[in-house]
Amino acid sequence: AYGHVYQVDSLMDRNLAGAMDRSSELGPADTFILTHPHPDHIGGILAYKNLTTAIMHEKMRPVVEGILGAAKGEAKQQAAAYYLYEWFGQYLQRVLNVLPLPLQRLVVGLELGHYFAQFDPEKPEHLPIDVATFNGDSGFVHDHIELKCFGPTHSSFDCMVIVPEAKVVFAGDLLFVGVTPIMTSGSAQKWLNALIWLEQRIDSSWKVVAGHGPVTSVEGVEAVKHYFRALQDAVRQEGCSCLDDHTMCGLNFYSSPPDELRDWTDFHRAALNAHVECGWMNGQQPDQGEFMNLFVDAEVL
Repeated sequence: AYGHVYQVDSLMDRNLAGAMDRSSELGPADTFILTHPHPDHIGGILAYKNLTTAIMHEKMRPVVEGILGAAKGEAKQQAAAYYLYEWFGQYLQRVLNVLPLPLQRLVVGLELGHYFAQFDPEKPEHLPIDVATFNGDSGFVHDHIELKCFGPTHSSFDCMVIVPEAKVVFAGDLLFVGVTPIMTSGSAQKWLNALIWLEQRIDSSWKVVAGHGPVTSVEGVEAVKHYFRALQDAVRQEGCSCLDDHTMCGLNFYSSPPDELRDWTDFHRAALNAHVECGWMNGQQPDQGEFMNLFVDAEVL
């Protein structure tokens, strides 16, 4: 468009991103736009050999630089986890539910490291191209692409990329289709507010590219809104004594979800999301240091 080829996000590694770049009918991308600063959306940036500029909100840049700066050390840890899981972790996985909690967390942590170690670890230590940032809740690229931002919601900062001429929205990880979302930063209501804004902006003729899951339409947006409303209802009904008891939240919602959500993958994340939602209801912002333990504990369910 207008003499440029844009790439929104860059997948987990350069193998996946390179395959996407080669499949483009428009040729190689020269401009990169980021919806949010998570490794699975920035990790493949080295694959795009023709990139000259990255566009992102100013609050994303230090987070991205932190991700890239830590990538080499994390790759070493993941490589170690890969071999430890091969040597003994996979065997303990079979009896995971009878293991004490610290050992459960160790085994699931090794399993996650084993998974991530299978991606290409090669990443730049810093962003290898010029970076153009913007502030506020909206930014524009040559007046034909809008970036609408919602602050910390799924990640530390989340934006959508809207292309009105093509009737396409890249929703980033504010939209999961058929996959249970992961709440790490914002409340369910903040997520709902973003989806309501999107639904009011588009109609049934638009395509919406999810951060995880297939391309969808307003129907996919409505489904995720329904998930978060169901989560809100479940947390109100179950209460949040789990925070004081140091137990998993939302277990009834996890074990007996609404029929229309039963086929969603990774539904164990409901317990993690209920914990984050309970925190917000009690005036507590998510503790990122605690988040990994919550994530692992939900994986054990």
